[in-house]
Amino acid sequence: ARRAGAARGASRTRSLDCGIYQQVVAPQTGSYGFSIYALTDHPGSLVGVNVNGTLAALRPVLVGGYQIYSMGFFANAGDVIHVWMYAPNMPGFVGIDQ
Repeated sequence: ARRAGAARGASRTRSLDCGIYQQVVAPQTGSYGFSIYALTDHPGSLVGVNVNGTLAALRPVLVGGYQIYSMGFFANAGDVIHVWMYAPNMPGFVGIDQ
């Protein structure tokens, strides 16, 4: 598996949906692995990967401390990859780390 990118982010959610993402371009065709640590203090948060705007992988984030989330997906050379975290519209905190 190849590494698509690295970043970290955090967001305090209040009364609107919240999203954090990083965009990278696949350097070559093949299978990619995505592993990050994520945390949330409220239910409904998700982490995932889109390839060229199409959902390729998705995992719910469990409430509690940082936990590792791993998923795999396929991309062709030049495909646009979005690695993202979503939080629903309720007060709380979400974080993502490489």
